[in-house]
Amino acid sequence: MKTTKNATLSISTGRLEINTIQHEVPQYVGDRANISSPNNGWAVEFYDPMEFRMSAYRWEAQLSHNGKAVASKSLSSFVKAGLHRPYPFQPWSTNSKLSISLWTGQQHLLSPETDKSTRCDPEGLIMGISWSPTIPRCVLATDKALQVMDEEGKIIRVLGEYPQHGYTSTWIGWVPNSQEFYVLHGLPQWGERNVLRIFDESGNQKAQYTLNPNILFPYNAEEYRDLDQNRFNLIIGKGTRTTASQLHQWNNVKSGNDGLYLSIQRPTSHAVGPKNEAMANAEELWLSLRLIP
Repeated sequence: MKTTKNATLSISTGRLEINTIQHEVPQYVGDRANISSPNNGWAVEFYDPMEFRMSAYRWEAQLSHNGKAVASKSLSSFVKAGLHRPYPFQPWSTNSKLSISLWTGQQHLLSPETDKSTRCDPEGLIMGISWSPTIPRCVLATDKALQVMDEEGKIIRVLGEYPQHGYTSTWIGWVPNSQEFYVLHGLPQWGERNVLRIFDESGNQKAQYTLNPNILFPYNAEEYRDLDQNRFNLIIGKGTRTTASQLHQWNNVKSGNDGLYLSIQRPTSHAVGPKNEAMANAEELWLSLRLIP
């Protein structure tokens, strides 16, 4: 039973252009990531993650300049202290300073040219970092609040009504070709879910859109009403399951060169089994969302 695989959608409203896409978007997976700075040829590679508690990984890291490895005593000390790689993660500022997050809760800005760092003091554990590619501003999502930071590590704005919870509830990034950032809010305990908000570089809200996945990807929700929201009862592949809560909120958000990609789970079979133990097959569907500056 294919509910939405062949459906197409095209919406233009305000500053948004929304379209379904028929191909899979690459996932955030893998044990290595090489992330380049926007200027000066610097890059950092994260590799060999070690899970020291459930879903918490400590990373090794290596700096390079123009493709050649560069030793860094500061970075080595951060690795020993427990290097945290948040998600989303764009750690380079426009002046090629590298954001460092530790599992202790500390946040540092490392200058690779001098191998010196400055400690920052955001509120809470860092769960997401996104530097603007064009201006000296960074958005930080923590377990306490959304915060705006300048290139010297100073917090210039705290938006306490948008805390991060886990890794899939609040997504942050920058609107392509602009000086604005977006926040997509996923979980109902933090207010209205599935709301996209756009802010200027100082943290002032400029626009707001509700992206209801049940409208954008409709399905027969009544048939699956009795699925336990907290059980891994959606089968999305061989040996892979997820919870029925993923039918009601965006599962993944990926940044692209021209906008965002959002995914949602949708059933591909009838629910089978007794109430609260029923299961169903499902697939991940994507749409593209272009933010117009």
